[in-house]
Amino acid sequence: LTYESLWKAMGSLLDRFVHSSNREAFMEEALDTLLTLFGADRAAILLSHGSEGESFLACSRGQNKKLSFEEQEEISRTIIGRAQREEQLVVFYPGDTGEFSESMRVCSIYTALAAPLIIREWNAPQGEKRRTQGVLYIDFRTFTTIVGPMHIDFFQAAAKVLSTVVEQREFLHEALKKLAAPTDAPTLEELLAPENMRGIREQLAAALKSDLPILITGESGTGKTLLARAIAAAWGRFPVVRATLGQSDDLNTITSELFGHRKGAFSGAVTNRVGLVEQADGGVLILDEVLNLPLKAQQLLLDFTQFGTYRPLGWDSREPKKSTCRIISVTNGDLRAAVQANTFRMDLYYRIAAVSIALPPLADRPEDIPGIVLALLRRREGGTVWKLSLALRKRLVSGLALPGNVRQLEALVAMACERSHLENPRGFVLEPRHFSFDPQARRENGPTAQGAPPPDDLGACSQWLKEKRQELDGYEKELIERTLSKYSGTIAYAARELGVPRTSLISRIQTLNVEVNPAPKPPK
Repeated sequence: LTYESLWKAMGSLLDRFVHSSNREAFMEEALDTLLTLFGADRAAILLSHGSEGESFLACSRGQNKKLSFEEQEEISRTIIGRAQREEQLVVFYPGDTGEFSESMRVCSIYTALAAPLIIREWNAPQGEKRRTQGVLYIDFRTFTTIVGPMHIDFFQAAAKVLSTVVEQREFLHEALKKLAAPTDAPTLEELLAPENMRGIREQLAAALKSDLPILITGESGTGKTLLARAIAAAWGRFPVVRATLGQSDDLNTITSELFGHRKGAFSGAVTNRVGLVEQADGGVLILDEVLNLPLKAQQLLLDFTQFGTYRPLGWDSREPKKSTCRIISVTNGDLRAAVQANTFRMDLYYRIAAVSIALPPLADRPEDIPGIVLALLRRREGGTVWKLSLALRKRLVSGLALPGNVRQLEALVAMACERSHLENPRGFVLEPRHFSFDPQARRENGPTAQGAPPPDDLGACSQWLKEKRQELDGYEKELIERTLSKYSGTIAYAARELGVPRTSLISRIQTLNVEVNPAPKPPK
């Protein structure tokens, strides 16, 4: 072994670093290079989650193979811990004595080296705010190995290169974290603030303290994906990756999207592809519309949820790849019914539904709608403080039919803001006239859906008539409010539109307690 051969190997390693698109694969190549040059037995890279997270084994290699679980356990955590704490190279030789060396001899480690992987803080200037993010480790299990200055110089140089790899990896995660958490996304606290969401709040309070997979069900537009992203943010795990399932029935396409593929795995696979599962490693994977996944693909997902392992298409290694992402599944369908119909695997259902959250539609919680509108306004308009008029609040809780749920409501709010700005650029109060409510949009279970009682049941008929009168009063009040809104509170114009005398309209306004907002005075 000469300096010339070592630095020739370093040049080759740097060339692969520059041209490698897969940093994890490059780390394996770097460890294999060290093992071959040094004649070592084991090499490993340990990384930390975030700036103060617990260390985990990111990559480990023996001679031309991955280490088994038992071999990974025998790696000296003592020397790794020293390198991490002292932030400098630690070298253990056979001549050392004491408890430190004795613990290593139990595992037949006679020589070992560990160097800290030091990176810059995210967004810090060059050379400032550096921290140890991991450790490069290598050991020898024979007395015959001699580690000299050449080995140490090369090992430290390799640690510098791998520090750059780790730094890029961390910076990518931070960038994905910022992209995955847009400023207009509602927080979990905001989404679960309404009283009707108390049950879900209690369910999630326990779920957030665990790694259990979560299933979210509900009608389209109820905010399932928003809730999933808010849960992911509350977990504090990034990146958050969303996989929209069911867009294809082709098993190769589904497998490639979820787990990736190697170049040449199938016709058209001209480059390697990193799957969504690998992209979500260390973060959260949201499986959107999981019910649409074909049965054959469900088996692949089952294997991943059970063991955290997967195989990209064309993966020829004996050992599968691993991903430590947490899983949130989302669907607007009935998974239990699908299990009964044998269109969804029962074992997969129980793997993804350890915690099951059912989001109710807005029709079942009309009293929450004003609060949801205010939350949407806060997110949409930033620092602008919007208010809802009393007439609008009453209208919002009157039993609107919103088949699109929160998604439809969000579109209505956006349009209402635009109309309000056109009407008064400095006004920030929303009125019923700013919304495009469907006059026929009523809940199907309202009084009009009820049939009249038998004619001979006079008491029931009287009660039914009273209810119908109240219903008609409600419709009349709504009609008057909409007409007044159309004409900015001018009663004479509203009476002409409705075809009634002005005095009659005033009488009905007083009887029905209709709120009249006078037309704004023109500027002087």
